[in-house]
Amino acid sequence: MRIRILPAVLALTLVLCACSPAPAESTPTPTPTPSPTPSESLPAPTPGELTWTDQVFQKTWTTEDGVQLMTARYVLPAAEHPENDPAWAIITEYFKGQGEAYLEQAEDTAGFAEGDYDIAQASNYDFSPYAEEASYTVTYQNDSVVSFVRSYYSNFGAAYPTVLQLSEQFNRYDGARLHFSDFFSDPEEARARVLKAIHAVTDPLEGYRSADVDRLFHEDNFYLTDEGFVFYYQSEAIAPHAAGIPEFTIPYTDLSDLTVR
Repeated sequence: MRIRILPAVLALTLVLCACSPAPAESTPTPTPTPSPTPSESLPAPTPGELTWTDQVFQKTWTTEDGVQLMTARYVLPAAEHPENDPAWAIITEYFKGQGEAYLEQAEDTAGFAEGDYDIAQASNYDFSPYAEEASYTVTYQNDSVVSFVRSYYSNFGAAYPTVLQLSEQFNRYDGARLHFSDFFSDPEEARARVLKAIHAVTDPLEGYRSADVDRLFHEDNFYLTDEGFVFYYQSEAIAPHAAGIPEFTIPYTDLSDLTVR
């Protein structure tokens, strides 16, 4: 029996905060912090619309006689004209690095596929080619922030494919990646409010596990939309497989006294 190890890039997304502290008790509402003014050393976004296109990383592996072993196709965002703004170029390069890392790790996975194919041939049973895919959606963009949600799919012959959701937010002024704590003047209070809101709509009678809502909450598992912050858990983290990837929208107004962006 061979043990497969998920690619390092993806394994990081599965590390759930098993030891997350309990939500902090409500504290007095701090004075709202005004949106930060970009440093004079940072270039302001170039006038004009920032639009996105695809950068595609893909490969197909076959046996010497042409039997398909594995396909990999990762579609990631790229600014249409990264040369127009250093920040756009930084974001584009970030996702280029992701795509190249996926393909590099896929080479190892294709080796497992070849081994499975050899066993299938020797045992006279059917072989199902491996597959990996990734895609993205731009969920929100304004003059200072851009938000992406991404999906990863893999099928290595198991009963169910693996489906993961990923997300990133970036500062449009300098291309830096933004995390949960970058959006709030009091991240602990923001975390407590988010968890309280999630608990309010997750009914144990519908299969949600209340203890796991707190224990497996990952602060950076969120993206932005016109309606608010959308927090999510991976499939089966807090509910049965049939629930898919649970998502919870927290309106911006619910956190407006804490947000700094």
